[in-house]
This record gives sequence, structure tokens and C-alpha cells, in this order.
Amino acid sequence: MRTTLVDPLPEGTAQAFFRMQVRFVDGLPARGAAIHAATDNAQREALLHRLKGAAGSFGFAALSSAAHRAEEAASRADAAALGAALRDISTEIEALTRGDAASHLHSP
Repeated sequence: MRTTLVDPLPEGTAQAFFRMQVRFVDGLPARGAAIHAATDNAQREALLHRLKGAAGSFGFAALSSAAHRAEEAASRADAAALGAALRDISTEIEALTRGDAASHLHSP
């Protein structure tokens, strides 16, 4: 399934948006590692919040949703829910970085 942007990109910006999506995906392993290495829930919540917003902005709804669930679990100190959501984040990152979600990229 291809993710559709709610608003069309302004004329001439599709190529730049695609490059930004690719850079975002390329940086996901480092983001995931930082989230797992966070030393406390406040730090982890901040990293998850940024991931949630960026993933949503780039059209990666499943990753954004998993980050949202993890952020909420971290805020409640719910270790079981946090662990499940972090596994979902890892799964999404793996899928995106190996190219399974290429259809989600807004290629020009």
C-alpha cells in the first residue's frame, strides 16, 4: 500500500522531499540505538517524541504510532508496554532500512 500525502507537495519540491525521506530512513538505526541506550525515561520520552513527530511528518504512520505507544508507556513507567512498543519500533526500523517500505517513500 502506498501512503498518500494529505496535501500535494508544492510544484518542484517532490525530489527534495524524497531526499529528506531517504536521509531520515538512513538515520533510523542511530535513532533506534539512542532510544535503547537512553539512561532514563525522561530522556527516552524526548527521543521517542521526536521520532513520533518526524516519522509522522515523513509519512511513516506505523513507526510514528509505535513511537507514540512507547512514549506513552515510558511516561507511565509501564515496562511491559514499553518493551512491546520498542520491539515494534525496531521491527519498523528494520523494514524501512532494508527497503520493505520503499512504496511509502514519496518518490518523484
